[in-house]
Amino acid sequence: MLQAGVMVAARFALRTRIPSDGQWHPLLTSGLLVYMAADIDLLSLAVIGPEALMYAASRLIALGMALIYPILVTYLTFVVSVPPATY
Repeated sequence: MLQAGVMVAARFALRTRIPSDGQWHPLLTSGLLVYMAADIDLLSLAVIGPEALMYAASRLIALGMALIYPILVTYLTFVVSVPPATY
């Protein structure tokens, strides 16, 4: 629930900053993937650390997903061509 709330809030707050031009932004995308990998590592440390670490990791993962998901979906909608329907 925490992740979903952060994702919705981040998408709403950052909607003008998320690229939606159909261009692949390799530095931004690779940076976000590295950021999310670090957040997942932080989540794995929550097993031995305080539970606040789990909540922090959850928020950070949600922020990363809120930023990277629209970039990937927009890119795919521009790149992947849909064949015409045959009836």
